[in-house]
Amino acid sequence: MNPLKLLSLKYLFDLTPGYNYAYNEYLLVLFILIFIASFKVSALLKNRGDAKIESTFFAGIPSFMRRWALLGILLNFFRDQNIPLLGMRIWLLTLILSLPAYLAFTWRKYILKRENFKNKDLKEGYQDKYLPKPKKKARRKKKSR
Repeated sequence: MNPLKLLSLKYLFDLTPGYNYAYNEYLLVLFILIFIASFKVSALLKNRGDAKIESTFFAGIPSFMRRWALLGILLNFFRDQNIPLLGMRIWLLTLILSLPAYLAFTWRKYILKRENFKNKDLKEGYQDKYLPKPKKKARRKKKSR
């Protein structure tokens, strides 16, 4: 395959791209591996649990990987069966390019949230609320005579 063909709109938006689909097996294996890896990532995130911000922030990644892999398998099937409109090359290309975009977006949000969390930690008086406080003196009731 010539990668420069991907720049041609006629090539990408061809309604029935043809029966010669050379990358079917490779993409199918890739999507299955990503689906299986999502369970491993989920287990790793559950075991991590040391930082609350990280465990809550990255919790959506395994489910995204599963949805992405299942959609990839479905689009791969449509392309293999040469189904009009659903088998266009643009759908697989869009799906494959969406993964790095999503990962970059998620990583950037994580970096910003982590910086805000650290800045909040460094504010004056924030650390003091966890230090022991002196005992409050109990008020004595005056007995009436």
